[in-house]
Amino acid sequence: MESINHRQVYFNSENISKDFINNIINFVKSNSDLQMDNGNYNFDKKEQELSGNERKVWQMSKTNETEEFVRLILRNVKKANELYSFDIGKILNIFYMEYASEDSASLEYHMDIGPYPFNQRKLSFSLLVNDPLEYEGGQLEIWRNNNEFTLMPKDFGTIAIFPSFLPHRVTPVTKGVRKAFVGFIGGPPYK
Repeated sequence: MESINHRQVYFNSENISKDFINNIINFVKSNSDLQMDNGNYNFDKKEQELSGNERKVWQMSKTNETEEFVRLILRNVKKANELYSFDIGKILNIFYMEYASEDSASLEYHMDIGPYPFNQRKLSFSLLVNDPLEYEGGQLEIWRNNNEFTLMPKDFGTIAIFPSFLPHRVTPVTKGVRKAFVGFIGGPPYK
């Protein structure tokens, strides 16, 4: 039997237009129904700011307007899962996030799994949607083992997909605004 390395990270560079992405961002920002505050979900149709991290987060609704975007994510998830062979199901959530330098926005090392309902997360993804010249810092680092970590390429349209149990962080943004879509693919509990 072939060994599977669950510490691999799948990267792909999508050829997507900036107009397409800007339309999705505008749709998500004007139709968001989720605000998070310190990790607690609060449904009241506002953008959110997390104190301490100062990221702005909007949840994407699955509608006709976002269908093509969701297909792009699922196509990449299917390819990435060839690395892991996880029993996966549907996309659990997709969020659009902005990390601004004026807030030194960042995200410390964490895992995307935890107690219910977060124990259903199998894969996490991050899709960068702005030009790397528009910001400095904001590096996605995915911890692999000991002192080794994988850096996500910062090119527009790059997607990273990795097991949700891998610790990862976003370093502080020191100039401009980093923009990304992130989300989670679920599945039945590990056996």
